[in-house]
Amino acid sequence: MNFVPISALIVFGSVTGFGQTLWYDVPVGTTSKLNAIDFPSNSVGYIGGNNGILLKTVDGGATWDQLSFSGIDFAAGYEHINYLDFVDENLGYASSEYSGVFKTTDGGFTWAQVTLSPDVCHWGGICFFGEDEGFIGGADSFYGERIEVLSAGTSTPATIHNSFSGYVVDFDFLGTGLGLAASTGGRILRTTDGGINWDTIPSGLMPEVALTSIEIVNDTLAFAGHDSMGAAMLGLLRSVDGGLTWASDPASATFYYYPSFYCVHAAENGTIYSGASDSTLGSSAPMIFESFFPEDWWPSSVVAQPIRALSSYADVVWGVGDSGYVVVNQDPDLLEQLEISGFDGPSGLKLIPNPADADVRIELPLSSDHWNGQLSIHDLSGHLVAEISVSQNQFNVGLLTPGIYIISLEDTTEPFFGKLIVR
Repeated sequence: MNFVPISALIVFGSVTGFGQTLWYDVPVGTTSKLNAIDFPSNSVGYIGGNNGILLKTVDGGATWDQLSFSGIDFAAGYEHINYLDFVDENLGYASSEYSGVFKTTDGGFTWAQVTLSPDVCHWGGICFFGEDEGFIGGADSFYGERIEVLSAGTSTPATIHNSFSGYVVDFDFLGTGLGLAASTGGRILRTTDGGINWDTIPSGLMPEVALTSIEIVNDTLAFAGHDSMGAAMLGLLRSVDGGLTWASDPASATFYYYPSFYCVHAAENGTIYSGASDSTLGSSAPMIFESFFPEDWWPSSVVAQPIRALSSYADVVWGVGDSGYVVVNQDPDLLEQLEISGFDGPSGLKLIPNPADADVRIELPLSSDHWNGQLSIHDLSGHLVAEISVSQNQFNVGLLTPGIYIISLEDTTEPFFGKLIVR
């Protein structure tokens, strides 16, 4: 691997005018619409899409491979993976709107259908906390909102008070109590008992406006996306009382014509992202909105295709959308060179463990008799975060915020570098 100097890392996550992130296109070898993305770890991620597309990465997104899998029996004409949720690198669930919900335990190679109540006929969003423990959204035979509670492998319907037509497309939970769900029927569903009972909350929009996504930020703040359908809808929906009431967030309004907000995602670094697109007046303006301060403004970046889903690990944020479109907020060439386990080659540091949250041990690929025991820590923008004295080839990262860092040390002959993920 070629040596990458710290100065070259400044382009990582670089920002253009007015705070917009620079998004990089990542070719993944398909032109099918991509509907879902999930990273259960910093290295392993999955993308699901139309025409039975399932992509997987094992190197943090530097490369993606299309999986040949078995066990998903798609309904004719609906060979699509619409939702993904992985509990860990190998255990995960996939939902296909007209085919069912499926489970894998071997990293996506083989799948088995999850047995649900027989009157569920349309499957939507999924949210799992462990094997055979989670929630499945959808609709019943009369197209009424439906939530199935899966516990110990047994499926039972949750109680939805004042359920109407539509189907449940997304979930988010805060701990074991508060949960929110989004319905294409234009309503928010809210639970405070861990998902057994759900109240129906008006969105504040016209009834025919379908909701697309939901994200809980903390015990008071939450956001929901919606399909504007060309109507005069300004911005994302926002709640500041734990999902009890909702209104359009004026800070996310745009000069474009009333975009639809297809997805909303809170990254580990605290930034909130939303994939949006305007298609009124025959135009198209796909965008990614982001908010560093949720009560402040939302700068937007124009991208090539509508973004249907977002996922992240540490400070690395991914979006997927139409026509096989994949973007990331880091330079993919640097992602390819910066292995999770550190830099390769004679100038590489081996950092153990990695990821880490406390003490880290350093192993040099070559012995260095002239190292003075000092190392430097830079973030991915190239800024010096800390200089640390190392004792017995160990140092502690307990005071660093979660993210990805470049560790460097120098001796009289050459610098040594490593990449470290702090949890």
